[in-house]
Amino acid sequence: MSTEPTDPIQSPADAIHWCALSNDLLFGTSVAYDFAKVDRRIAATVVEGFYRYLALYVVEGTRMLRQWGEAAEEIIDATPIDDAQTKRARLSIKILEGNSRTRLTKIDRLMAKLDSEPIVQRFSPDMYLDIYKGRIIGTSHSTHASFGSRTTAPGIGWENIRADSEALGQRIAGLGKSLLVKHDEARNLNSCVTGLKSRDLERRPKSSYFFYRQRFRSVPGYGLRGVLIECQSIINFAHLVLGIERHPATQESALKLQFLSLYGVATVLRQVRRDEHAKLTRNAALILDELLNSEAIQLLTASYPTDQPARILRNTLTHYGSQNGMDESKLDFNKMLYGYVESTYRGSLTGPEFQHMLVRELARFSDAFEEWALLSESD
Repeated sequence: MSTEPTDPIQSPADAIHWCALSNDLLFGTSVAYDFAKVDRRIAATVVEGFYRYLALYVVEGTRMLRQWGEAAEEIIDATPIDDAQTKRARLSIKILEGNSRTRLTKIDRLMAKLDSEPIVQRFSPDMYLDIYKGRIIGTSHSTHASFGSRTTAPGIGWENIRADSEALGQRIAGLGKSLLVKHDEARNLNSCVTGLKSRDLERRPKSSYFFYRQRFRSVPGYGLRGVLIECQSIINFAHLVLGIERHPATQESALKLQFLSLYGVATVLRQVRRDEHAKLTRNAALILDELLNSEAIQLLTASYPTDQPARILRNTLTHYGSQNGMDESKLDFNKMLYGYVESTYRGSLTGPEFQHMLVRELARFSDAFEEWALLSESD
């Protein structure tokens, strides 16, 4: 026997959370539509960077929609996806948590294997880099981490990636439709995907053996270098790709993803800095300290103790729900990010101040990673 679902909107704060989800689904639906509009080379180069965020929308949006009962289940059942793969992609920004730590050993094992290969084999291209405006925004290894065994380096695995992305797009569109997201509006928004130019994008074949020996040489261990390359890619994607979203209806959704990117990378870098097994060189430790100890980055990404405003804001934006420590009276439909910044920072930081600080720190991290990646061991 079917039962009537309880209305999940029980307070003004609940209405804000659902509106935030609806707006994010509008952005996600627009991005999914735009993959079909643009040149295939553009789509192939940026799809992995977007995939983790589309997966976030699907996992959290599906969880939220289930509060509506059987009607929601019909929408979910009508748009089947690989749930395990989607959850893995959604967690891919947590590079050093749980099973994600295997990325360290995978690259170490790859390099050990290549050490035993003939020289010709070592220097043959076996991976690719995705480059935008001269900076790395992804690699075939990070794509493999997000999509799993369905893709293989150095091949693009484009058909599988496209199918997975289309499935996610359909689920996002279905979730959005249930929250009155208009498909015609999403189709015609022209997200940041359509602002990318083919001349600025490049897919560059590389030899893993050569690449991991040349990047981040002040950091011992190829696995750790791989982690830093992935952090660099996430920052560059947030700065250079998400940073060009300008449509008033979706710009704040892109801003949210920029924040989650910076927060996630800063969390990883703090783990690396604290890890005694990392055996960082003095130069690497100094660079990390310079990146992480600025007042702005502390304000935007400090996660401990657990009542830090940045942690509360991250959890609120990720899970679309009020967190302990929020001042719900400061939520407002007319404020940037619905007043989430003011409600979590309790008036000490405004939305526009947060945006300015975030954009500035992403640019600083992007420049610092670029310089660090090319330093020699002795620099």
